[in-house]
Amino acid sequence: MKNIGYFDSSVNFEGFDGQVVVGIKYGGVKVSRDFAGYFPDDINREDNPADISCQAAAVSQPQRIFTNKMSALAVTSVMNDIFAYNGISKAFIQYNAFKMEMRSLDLES
Repeated sequence: MKNIGYFDSSVNFEGFDGQVVVGIKYGGVKVSRDFAGYFPDDINREDNPADISCQAAAVSQPQRIFTNKMSALAVTSVMNDIFAYNGISKAFIQYNAFKMEMRSLDLES
C-alpha cells in the first residue's frame, strides 16, 4: 500500500485489506459466485493465511484487529439484508481498514 500522509517509517501497512464473498445456492442452484469464482488462483495456495489464527496474527500485526472488525461490519450488512429484507443485494464486499474504504458489488441476477 502506498503511504498516505505522514507516518513513521516503521509502520507496517500490510494486513488492512480484506473481502467478504457471499456465495449462495438456492434450491440446489448456484445463484452467485463463490470464493473460487472471484479468486481462482488462490484456491490451491500453499501459504494459506487461514493457517494462523486471527489472535496469533494480531500479536505481530495489531492492525489486523481493526481489519477483522471491518470484516464483521461487512458480514453484518449482509446478514441485515437477510433478516430485515429476506434477501441479498451484495455478492462481494472489498475493504481497506486503513483507508476506511468499503465497496460492494451487486448480486447479479
